[in-house]
Amino acid sequence: MSNQESKVVKTKAKITDALIVLIESKRLEKISVADICHEAQINRGTFYLHYVDKPDLLAKVELNLISQFDQVLTKNMPSPVAAMEHLRETNEVLPVVKQSVTLINTNFTLFRALTSDNGDPAFLTKLRSLIKKHLTGTISEVRAFANLTTNIPPKFADELIVFGLIDICLVWLNGDNPQPPEIICQIVMKSLFWSPFDLLASDRSI
Repeated sequence: MSNQESKVVKTKAKITDALIVLIESKRLEKISVADICHEAQINRGTFYLHYVDKPDLLAKVELNLISQFDQVLTKNMPSPVAAMEHLRETNEVLPVVKQSVTLINTNFTLFRALTSDNGDPAFLTKLRSLIKKHLTGTISEVRAFANLTTNIPPKFADELIVFGLIDICLVWLNGDNPQPPEIICQIVMKSLFWSPFDLLASDRSI
């Protein structure tokens, strides 16, 4: 990476960090480019070298996160057979769960800001759509592979799974004392493979 490229990366990071700090105390729609520049300690000209306006900044920041998440899910989403074999052979967390939680943890403050009450509701919608896109096919394969039947229509069951995974992440992100990613991985795994009654009776130390 050249010095100029390194400078661009650092400047964009300062702008993103400024946005995160501002969202902690002000609703996104109330934040101006002037606010961001003041917090990042840059002039408006520097901001406009990288972004057209605040919506452009938000769109690019969110696209970067969604793209990274898409890559993780595409690369690590197991087939039902592979998932079952993995669980039979080891008690370790599925790679797709571990990598997804790691991605969120690496960008923890940004995910927390965007999904907070002051953040962007559209980001959460994009995240749900992405997870649903990757899970829907897998869930259908699991039903066929395991010959499962249910009294709950598939579209409702699918939504329960997707929203459940998202809500686990939201509780983690918004907690006063966030638990380590290893514990979140365990919780996600149990939510995928345990019944609600099992979850209610699970270890209170988690």
